[in-house]
Order: sequence, then C-alpha cells, then structure tokens
Amino acid sequence: MASGGLADLFAFAVMAAFIGLMIYGIYKLVLIQEKRLAESFKKIGSKYGLKFEKDLLGEYGRKKGPVIKGSIKGHDFVCYTYQTGGGKHTVYWTEFKLRHNLAVEGYSLRLVNENIFRKMGKGLGMVNEIEIGVQDFDKRFLIDSENLSTTRSLFNRAVREKITSVPNMYFGELLIGNQDFCYKLPLVLSQEKTRDHFQTTLDATLLILDELKRVYR
Repeated sequence: MASGGLADLFAFAVMAAFIGLMIYGIYKLVLIQEKRLAESFKKIGSKYGLKFEKDLLGEYGRKKGPVIKGSIKGHDFVCYTYQTGGGKHTVYWTEFKLRHNLAVEGYSLRLVNENIFRKMGKGLGMVNEIEIGVQDFDKRFLIDSENLSTTRSLFNRAVREKITSVPNMYFGELLIGNQDFCYKLPLVLSQEKTRDHFQTTLDATLLILDELKRVYR
C-alpha cells in the first residue's frame, strides 16, 4: 500500500509539474507577444512623431493595451487595440482614427475587400456600391459611397498603388465619415509583416487626406 501511495504521489507531482510548465509557457508566450506588439506600436509612432503609452484604464480599447496618439500633419490621430466576442469567438482588432477637420458636406465612404457575402449584400440592395473605372481596383474592392466624382479624385494612382500593395488578408475596413477616417483590421501587430502592411494603409490614408483637403477646401 505504501509503495502504491508513493507511486500515486509521484504521478500527481509529475502531472502538477507538467501543468505548471504549460501555464508558465503560455504566460511567457503572452509576454513575448505583448512585447512585440508594443515594439510595433513604438516603431509606427516613431515614424510619425506620435506618443506611445499604455491604455491603463481602457479608454480607447483593450485595458493596458498599447496606444499611440498625437498629431499627423496637424490632424489628431490615435491607434489602439480592442477585442470582440469571447472564448473561441474572440477577435483582436487594431484600429486607428484620424481627424480630417473638413466640412465634407455629407461625403462618406467604406472600402473593404470584395467577397461572396458582400456580393450577396449588393444583390439585396444593402450597399451603395460604385466603381471608379479601374478594373483591377473595382474587382478587388467593394466601394460603398454615393459620390462617384469625389471618390475617383481620392483614389488616384498613388493611393491605389499603396492600397493594392497590401494583400487581401492584411487589409481591413477603411471608413471616411463627417469627422474622421477610421481604419480597423482584425489582426494584432505582433508580426512584422502585419505591422508593415498596416503602416502602408496608414500611408495611403494620409494620401487620401491630402486629396480630401484639395476637394473640400
């Protein structure tokens, strides 16, 4: 009985140690991912002269998540992370908002990758899709807007080349509203490739901002 008890105790100790190592491994992995994420935010912030900080109170998104904010070309900017859903349905997002400070006279736009579900939405009349007359661009993206003339002006060759250089899986949703640009991507920037494509989209947004100023000033 004594030997059996010792064997059971040993097995329990081994199992406890194994579980402890797994928990520690997961913890270290999370720390590494958080460090990479912070480094990505700092790198983007450094390029545009933005301040990096932790969102300690969850003012913008995920509590204690990274935030970069400040001014780009005289326009207020903030970028942060947040999550939706829960459990296996959790989605982690990265989002930036850029104030344009323009009287855009009700102009709005939504730019996303085209897919089968959005094609169904168009068929049901749920989307005001327009095409700018550039075949490759019109085929890849769904452009939801009511002002074709302004949209064509915004998506000039330089803007299109920037945006189309971002692969489908790394492009999220770009919105232009009455007060700001908003871009959100269902990925975190812990990988260099994801960060670089996110930054390319920001660069494209700044080009669009220049065109928006030209149209509405």
